[in-house]
Amino acid sequence: RLCVEPELTALCARRMLPEEVQRLQMLAQRQFESVDPQAVELWDGSFHRLIAQCARNKPLLTAFALLDKIRSNSDWVAIRARARSDASLQVTYNEHLAIIEAIAVGDPDTARMAMRDHLETRFAALRTELEQSGLVPPSTRLFD
Repeated sequence: RLCVEPELTALCARRMLPEEVQRLQMLAQRQFESVDPQAVELWDGSFHRLIAQCARNKPLLTAFALLDKIRSNSDWVAIRARARSDASLQVTYNEHLAIIEAIAVGDPDTARMAMRDHLETRFAALRTELEQSGLVPPSTRLFD
C-alpha cells in the first residue's frame, strides 16, 4: 500500500473533479460518524477506493484492486477493527481531512505525503495490535 496509494493520491491532486472531492469529504465524515466496526471499515474502504478510481491510472488501479482484495480478508478486517479506538478514529479522520485538503488544492506532493503519513499511522497501530495479540513477536518488521 505504501508504494501504490501515495502515488494514487498524488495523481488525484491533479485529476480529481470538485464533485469527487465532495464525495470524498462525505465518505470521511460517514466513517467518522460510524459506531459499528463494519460500517467504519466500509466507509474507510470506500474512501481509499474513490481515491484509487479518481487517479485515473489503470495500472495503479489494478495494483490497488489486488491490495484491496487482500485488505478485505476477514482476518485482516478483524485485526484492523481491534486496532481502532475512538482516539485512533479521530486521528484517521484528521488524516483523511489532510488528504482531502491537499487533493482539493491540487498539491500532489502534499497529497502524497499526507497519504503516506496516514498509512504509516495505521500500520503502526496494526503492528501494535499484532504484537499485543501475540501474532507476531515485537521485533518482527511486518510492514517495512
